[in-house]
Amino acid sequence: MKNYLMVLSALSLAACGGSGDSAPAGGDPQGFYQGTLENPAAGTNDLMWVLIDANHQAVMVDQTSGDIYRFTSFSASGDSFSGAYTSYSFSSSGLLSTTTTTTVGNGNYNSSFVPQSTISGYLASSSTSTPVYSFDGTYEQAQYVLAASFSTIAGSYSFKNGSASVSLDVTDTGSFTLSYTGCTGSGTITIPDAAHNAYELGGSLNCSGAIQNITGLASFTPAAGSTVAELTLEYDNGTSLAVQAVAKQ
Repeated sequence: MKNYLMVLSALSLAACGGSGDSAPAGGDPQGFYQGTLENPAAGTNDLMWVLIDANHQAVMVDQTSGDIYRFTSFSASGDSFSGAYTSYSFSSSGLLSTTTTTTVGNGNYNSSFVPQSTISGYLASSSTSTPVYSFDGTYEQAQYVLAASFSTIAGSYSFKNGSASVSLDVTDTGSFTLSYTGCTGSGTITIPDAAHNAYELGGSLNCSGAIQNITGLASFTPAAGSTVAELTLEYDNGTSLAVQAVAKQ
């Protein structure tokens, strides 16, 4: 059966404590959401998706620009959650971007939520704390309420764009190997909640002898009809290099 896997990973963020800090009393915002990310000043209104797992590790991806917002802290109370993020912006839709096309930033986010229904909030810059983007997302039950297992996501995924390429191999025991032009990596995948479709990964990446830690998130989606197996892949070094690519199995 054909399938696709969405994988997001970020390097060197584990030292920041990740994004799993506290759970809200009024419910839990975990889930997979799809919606829009709007920048009123720039006149843009892009499609986006958000994944928040059971440990409150979380990431947002702008599907139009390829920009990534990794939530590096997460605190929830009642019907809202907030924290800090690290952003990675690209000049070429985030697909196999190089060190010269990546801009790294930091800021804060705040969102209200209705459990298993919606999220609505904003992203603010760290320099002014003024909201720059607003976002709204709808909970995708069919995407998130799927049992998670290593055998489900096992497979080989690859993407090629000109002379650059990305590949990921996942075994049925939860280990993985990762390669990008000039870099190789490996690690393990863990399942925070077997009842929900979210995976965490961790390991190391070697780029010309420079070794760094990697962490990440993944969500698996079975294919339907003629849909080909795909992998949306992101990783970064926390400072200057970030890669996002849509790979096929």
